[in-house]
Amino acid sequence: ERTSKSKKANEAYDAGVRYYSLRNFDAAITQLQSAIQSDPRFIEAYLMLGQVYEDNGNPKEAISAYQKGLAINEKFYPGGLLTLAGLQFTEGYYSDALQSYTRFISLYSGNGSQKALAQRGIRQCEYALNAIKNPVDFRPINLGSSINTNLDEYWPALSADEKTLMITRLIPDTD
Repeated sequence: ERTSKSKKANEAYDAGVRYYSLRNFDAAITQLQSAIQSDPRFIEAYLMLGQVYEDNGNPKEAISAYQKGLAINEKFYPGGLLTLAGLQFTEGYYSDALQSYTRFISLYSGNGSQKALAQRGIRQCEYALNAIKNPVDFRPINLGSSINTNLDEYWPALSADEKTLMITRLIPDTD
């Protein structure tokens, strides 16, 4: 059962979900905002709005929507805290992400992969916060145009004697 009893809010929410499934993000956002305006305590509308913003490449707006929905009742969907924490971490809000991951674990009753993901997130946040507090002097050196190209370069490896650097480079097909 949904958290809103408002017919108008539920109709707007349903329309928002339909538009989202069609990848029409602007229309979905408009409808979900209308649902929230009709019922400001409609948790599902906030969470769905967060998902739309996230998929549309607007992580800051997604964070805001998730925060507003979860502030109403975070126990309604604790998994939202995990999503929120991931967004906060990606945006560099490590303290906020740590708090969201920790809150998720306190509400989550299972021992599955979600709990492991949250525990890993906590470790990553703690590492990031410690790295910020204790910066290490780092001076990258450009190895020249034969290494630092504009192509995708990955899987660097050093030879056993550490005298040869090997990389993999993705070269586009010119045919």
